[in-house]
Amino acid sequence: MIDQPTDSELAAHADANIQPAFHKIFLRPSGELRAGWRLLIFIVIFIVFAKLANLGLKATGYKPPKEFEFSPTFVTLGRIFTFLLIALPTYIMSKIERKPMGVYGLPARGAFGKKFWEGALWGFGSLSVLLVLMRLSGAFYFGSVALSPKDALYYAFAWGVAFLMVGLFEEYLFRGYVQYTLADGIGFWPACIALSLLFAWAHKSNPGETWLGLVDVFLAGIVLGAMLLRTGNLWFPVGFHLAWDWAESYFYGVADSGMQAHGALLHPSIPTSRPWWLTGGTVGPEGSIFSCITEILLIVFILWRFRENRYPPQVQPALVTAA
Repeated sequence: MIDQPTDSELAAHADANIQPAFHKIFLRPSGELRAGWRLLIFIVIFIVFAKLANLGLKATGYKPPKEFEFSPTFVTLGRIFTFLLIALPTYIMSKIERKPMGVYGLPARGAFGKKFWEGALWGFGSLSVLLVLMRLSGAFYFGSVALSPKDALYYAFAWGVAFLMVGLFEEYLFRGYVQYTLADGIGFWPACIALSLLFAWAHKSNPGETWLGLVDVFLAGIVLGAMLLRTGNLWFPVGFHLAWDWAESYFYGVADSGMQAHGALLHPSIPTSRPWWLTGGTVGPEGSIFSCITEILLIVFILWRFRENRYPPQVQPALVTAA
């Protein structure tokens, strides 16, 4: 006589077959939530925070004057606010994933250290090389100093703080948690390319933006991604981003994605007789073919300067427990 399985045994056997298939949709074999779902949770949390913040701002009825939009004060306050909108969801995800926040790109160790300042030197030097190339082609003239010594020091510091916050916000937005999680799902370079396209799309609404300027923004995303890959975190890219923007908007006084900074040190000139793809046209130097050449060379130099991939950083069990 053959024993027949009971109804409860049949149900348990069915669950054993169905449960793994169901779990595969959400979980990896290790039991960790899949990257796509983690990214979706992050996006939902970010949208909720953004909606609440937007409602709060609307409730105040505050609208900045038009001339205030590209001042160091407005840029600083705006980017502190938007940086927090990225940092808070990242913090929540770090608790959900039981990982230290530092693995997502901005570890406390190394903050404003050697790599940050080396990145700043690269940023200032790269923008200077770009303008020298434009000068040699007759598409740019450096002009004269437009500020008094007192004003020069004030705006140098004020714009330094402003562009530090720009660098922190944009790098953490495009190459922080989202890059880390997307790379975990599809690989580093596919994630970097996708986010660089998004980085370019986010700049398309800037005044006077052109297709060549957007190509350069995309290449800039690849450059910053290469820096992240080879240095292991975002401190080098943040320093680079800060110094590039500071040199462009404050020190040399040229347009940044079509926007002219208030309180620039130099008053340069760009001849209208030269073709727009040399001068950058309404975009500024970032819309010049020389900017694209500079970005491509930067990728090569970064991969040469840092020979090993250091991203993503290894998460030690002790750190995970501490988080």
